[in-house]
Amino acid sequence: MNAEDVRKCLRLFHVQSPWVTIEKLTQRAGVAISDPNTVLVGLLRERNICAHESTYQVSNLWIRAVPHQLQVIGMGIDIAISVAAHEMYIGRREFFNDNNWMSPERIKFRFVDQRASKWAEILEGRSRAFHVSTDKELLLRDTIQSARGKHQVVVVRDGNRQVMNWIYPELP
Repeated sequence: MNAEDVRKCLRLFHVQSPWVTIEKLTQRAGVAISDPNTVLVGLLRERNICAHESTYQVSNLWIRAVPHQLQVIGMGIDIAISVAAHEMYIGRREFFNDNNWMSPERIKFRFVDQRASKWAEILEGRSRAFHVSTDKELLLRDTIQSARGKHQVVVVRDGNRQVMNWIYPELP
């Protein structure tokens, strides 16, 4: 599988401009990666060289960067495909009639951020908490419930605003 295969797969899910969509979604989720296509091509090239050249020297910097890059690209792909798959599942006519239906503008984010002693739900584009709780699980459950039916993705972040998890609540 190569980067072009990933792009084609995303297009089958009606994802508009797949690499731009991934870049915009991950940027809005707070884990931007510029030009995910080039990053994926580079990752796949390095993997191939490592697999086929026994004397190839892999740098420690590259090894440390790989997990983050894979997580970010995977997150963008997962969000786009999850939303599209749900539209397929419910059989929405507008989705099937529009090969570019899945665009970044269709998705909104809700964040569940860890604070010193509490967790806060923050709506995308806002700086103030919408809801605060000491109980992470309760806040997460309420946030997921609030996001249902609105094309909203819930992103859980730690105290350093690093993504810990993301949930598209429409999926079973």
